[in-house]
Amino acid sequence: MVKGSVKPYTVTVDNSSHDGKKKKKRSDRRSSSSRSSSKAASTASKPVTKAVTKTTPVVSTVYFTDVNAKHKHAEAVAYVKENRLMAGVGNNKFAPQLDTTRGMLVTVLYKLHGENKNEVNTFSDIEGNVWYKNGANWARENNLVAGIGDNKFGGNDELTREQIVAVLYQYAKLKGYDRTKMKSITSYSDYDKVSTYALPAMRWAEANGIFDGVFKDNIQPQKAMTRGDLAQMMMNFSKIEKK
Repeated sequence: MVKGSVKPYTVTVDNSSHDGKKKKKRSDRRSSSSRSSSKAASTASKPVTKAVTKTTPVVSTVYFTDVNAKHKHAEAVAYVKENRLMAGVGNNKFAPQLDTTRGMLVTVLYKLHGENKNEVNTFSDIEGNVWYKNGANWARENNLVAGIGDNKFGGNDELTREQIVAVLYQYAKLKGYDRTKMKSITSYSDYDKVSTYALPAMRWAEANGIFDGVFKDNIQPQKAMTRGDLAQMMMNFSKIEKK
């Protein structure tokens, strides 16, 4: 799991006392044997009460004006912000409905991997120090993405949902994560629309909770993925354990 994830808070519920206050001792002149018998009978007639600990994730800080605490991706947006995986788009906005581009995805994975060196550029359409240069060349070197033809990267091209899941599947291999756990995706109404190349990645993602909070009844595999959904997937991905 990536360090620095959104911290949970812990609530301890002790049902032994409804108001949480200590009860005052009362004098009892009964004999010790009488008290013991009464205590045993009381214990036998009532179930034993144990303290229950619940861990609930909370969004302690709202970072963007367009993602409030009640937004469906509020926790995920806080996660990617606090872990420096994704930033805003300007004017203190995150733009959760904006489509994810190739440049965005490779930059997120580049940061997640902990890389920060100046990569040698091998794409003809990347000039100077454009913000996704390092991520694009690192991703190509590690076989996560290829170009779009004519040695071009296409950093501003949108990515579909199945394309992003396929890249995450490849990144899981790079990280040494278990990719053997699979689950059927036939519960989604449009499962048959998933491209053949993306099927293993989709089944792996379904089995590992990558789709939690993203897909419901359908996948729409050829639809562009939003930044909000990407943030959710990255938080879900961080919970996957290594082999």
